[in-house]
Amino acid sequence: SRTYCFIGFNYLLPVERQLMLNLQSEGRALFYWDYVEDFRTNSKAFAFIRQNISKLPNALPAAKWGERRKVRTVSATSVHSEAEYAGQWLKQTYRRKGESTAVVICDEAQLEPVIYSLPVIRLEGSDAAEDVNITQGYPLRNTSVFAEVTKQLSKAFLKHADNPAEALKNTVAFVDKLSDQSIAARSNSWQWNLQREALYQTRRTLVQFIAILNDDIVSGLTTHPDLLQRLIRRHLEQQSLPFHGEPVTDLQIMGVLETRTLDFRHLLLLNVEEGVIPASQPDKSLLPYYLRKAYGLQTHDERASVYAYNFFRLLHRAEDVTILFSQSQTAMTKKTMSRFVMQMLVCPEEFEVEKFIL
Repeated sequence: SRTYCFIGFNYLLPVERQLMLNLQSEGRALFYWDYVEDFRTNSKAFAFIRQNISKLPNALPAAKWGERRKVRTVSATSVHSEAEYAGQWLKQTYRRKGESTAVVICDEAQLEPVIYSLPVIRLEGSDAAEDVNITQGYPLRNTSVFAEVTKQLSKAFLKHADNPAEALKNTVAFVDKLSDQSIAARSNSWQWNLQREALYQTRRTLVQFIAILNDDIVSGLTTHPDLLQRLIRRHLEQQSLPFHGEPVTDLQIMGVLETRTLDFRHLLLLNVEEGVIPASQPDKSLLPYYLRKAYGLQTHDERASVYAYNFFRLLHRAEDVTILFSQSQTAMTKKTMSRFVMQMLVCPEEFEVEKFIL
């Protein structure tokens, strides 16, 4: 009795495609493929969707590319200058209500400098600051709480080398002490809220590890203190602190994946550099590349096409697009513009590109 709508999909694993085909054969599936029919800049950007449509028909008519998109590319000397520019751009761009505006951070490691560069925006005739919604999580490892707790954890394991559970309880007591100090110094700022959230997430993780150590199955095993300490530290490093915001506000700070199925009038894309978009990450799998390729599993080739889809689909309906990339150089690496930007430069019938240096 149910109908399932599949919205915003692109690359499909064999098992996903089979599920969709089964539901379609029962007449219980609708497919909303968001793609541009006549796009020529990147032949791979919409290739997967064109394959899917042959068996899974689109419930909506295909979009046309239309007129040329005006795009500004800005070359910066460092990633931190890109973050500073984001604050200036927001002040200049967002002037009235209803202007859907987004800063898209392609390299999620740059979230922190972008947050610190955000200005307080007040529209004409209003004293209240405009809300900014941040869809990415703030890394716990970048907080002062992480530094203090990991230092205390090392001390506790030295003192209670034969009793890991006691060392963890000692660390939890230290976190409670930091929490009491934080409550005493209460302030209505996002930094204070961030510290409170960091303390909560850290305490929750430590309590979970204590419960694991007290488990009947685990308690009989010999747990090496150094190994346990490294496991806890690694787990804390991977934690992120969510921002609680309003998802339908005009101003958005987000990563590339969060932009799927969304359209914006004004766009600023940061860190559009080769190796970031598309990401140059090896396949994290025990299966060799050619085995994955033979059985239709995702490899870095497909991931590059997925990045192309997310990038160019986002530009399709935007009226005002600014792209920043760094050209900084170190002894080991040199940053350059993404291949997607190069493709736009050699496709003048679809993109009118203005080049600037910051």
